[in-house]
Order: sequence, then C-alpha cells, then structure tokens
Amino acid sequence: MAHESLESREPWWVAALKRRNTDCKREAGRGSKHEPKRTDYLFAIVANLVLFWAVSSLLEWDLGFVTGSFIVVLPILQASILAQIAAHFLFLFYDARWFVHLAKVALNLLSLFAAYLLYSVYPFAFGSWDEAAHLALVLVMVAITIAVVIESVQLLFELGRLLLTPD
Repeated sequence: MAHESLESREPWWVAALKRRNTDCKREAGRGSKHEPKRTDYLFAIVANLVLFWAVSSLLEWDLGFVTGSFIVVLPILQASILAQIAAHFLFLFYDARWFVHLAKVALNLLSLFAAYLLYSVYPFAFGSWDEAAHLALVLVMVAITIAVVIESVQLLFELGRLLLTPD
C-alpha cells in the first residue's frame, strides 16, 4: 500500500530508536573499555544500599556534629539514594547509552537538589570548620552541575548518532 494511515505510522524518532537500539549483547560484543559491566552496576547498588543505611541511621548514632535539623534533609537524601539504586537496577537489564545518559541527567539533578538542600539547611555543627564545610558543599554543587552538562551533551550526541546514522 502506497499510503499508510497516520495511525499506523510510528513517529520518526520511535522508528530510529527501534532501528538503532543498542541492546546489551551488541554493546558487549564491541569490547569497548568504556562500556560498564554488570558488576559495576551491582557494586553501585550495594554501595548505595550501604549509604542509604548509613544516612538513615545518622540521627540514631547521636553524632555530635549532626544536628536535629538533619530530619529536614533526610527524605530528599533517601530519595536520591533510592533513585540511584533503582536506576542501576534498571541498567542491569537495559543499558543503552542514551538511556544511561538520560537517567544520569535525572539522577544528577536530584543529587543537585539534595546538595542544595544540605547547603541551605546545613544540619551540621563543625565549629570552626563550618565555613570549609559550606565551601565543600558549594564545590559539590558545582561538580554536579558540570556532570549534568556533560551527561546532557553526551545524551544529545548519542541521540544524534542514533537518529542520523543509517543501519
């Protein structure tokens, strides 16, 4: 049939993503040293589970430098860590480069919000080291912002490669 109905046609970007879908087997077959392995994702999950436990337990440990206002930032810290765990779990099953870059942009934005909230609330009491801790949080926010820009550019390049490269 020369003319298909509009309902039966996929958008151009869906067809391109299907055509150039980078499934795990094809990615692993390239042997690129830049492609993460499943053990990297598993390690990230385990490390974030430990971090989640530690962050959730800070108030119970009655550390002198953690103030009661930590309860304000705890939910966003937990959400950020749980999002990392969920994303790395998804990467175990689907780790196309465009998807990983997109997820990392979202994860970094959530981390940036968590760092900003830590900076704003500042639930710590380091005494004479408070200025240094504030500066460290600013540097963390700058680093995360740079990571968002880098992941966004990589995402755009990967989507461009997928959409513009013929099979």
